[in-house]
Amino acid sequence: MLPYALAAFVVQLLQQIVVMVVTAPFKLVKRQMEIRRVAHMSPEELQQWREQEIARLHARAVGRTGQMRDKDLVKRGLTRADCARRIEVVMRGDRGREMSQCLLDGMDVRGLDLSTLKPGIVSPHIDRAVGDRYTKLPAGLKAPEAWASA
Repeated sequence: MLPYALAAFVVQLLQQIVVMVVTAPFKLVKRQMEIRRVAHMSPEELQQWREQEIARLHARAVGRTGQMRDKDLVKRGLTRADCARRIEVVMRGDRGREMSQCLLDGMDVRGLDLSTLKPGIVSPHIDRAVGDRYTKLPAGLKAPEAWASA
């Protein structure tokens, strides 16, 4: 017979697995419906969606940065604001690819070191961000010419 603590852990683990198996298809369907909805928006609706999505992603990035300890930020040589911008670049890139939209358009990435970010930021999207000659991009991406003079 299993000790009570181990049995409780196994039951909890099985419950989490069942929840994941049941909710995964619903999340997939919800995501596909949102992609279709965005694809059929008028230009005005799309602009409003983009503004709301960018604000939501910014708030999530700031929230994640708020959970980081100052000690960890200093260790990485980052300010809290730069860390939030890096996280936001990743979130906007991922969400933009998922929704076939450019969410990096106009984002300030000046001076950020993005060279260590996971692959996924694509050239057409980063070209629409605002950077400068101090912005470091991941391998394989070339900075737009406008950044050289900034």
